[in-house]
Amino acid sequence: MSNAIISALSRDQILHLASLETLTARARSSHPGRLAWVGVVSLEAPKTLYLNTALPHELGRLRITYFEVDAAHIKSQYDTHPDDLVNASERDVDNCAGLPDVLALYGVEVTELTFKGNTDYPL
Repeated sequence: MSNAIISALSRDQILHLASLETLTARARSSHPGRLAWVGVVSLEAPKTLYLNTALPHELGRLRITYFEVDAAHIKSQYDTHPDDLVNASERDVDNCAGLPDVLALYGVEVTELTFKGNTDYPL
């Protein structure tokens, strides 16, 4: 596993993913009238995870979801449903080493990943 990945993912990020929770970031949208996000979730719980231990190699496959939503919809609606998503896509990586390359496709750095509430993630 790359040392860059180990240092880029914080302990909190790793523990959040290990708990099968989604990390999110605002992403670059393809249209000025839209807002975009990425979400990253682990597809499998770690086989071993010790209290206060956060090792990226304990995470297995990750799924990166990208989507855009019309900005007007976000301002006018409380709920966002799958039908509201534009340019939605999912990509899976075998481990954390593949994460930066996929995030870069959407203009996101690993260090930008945070909890849903910090990015107003609509799903």
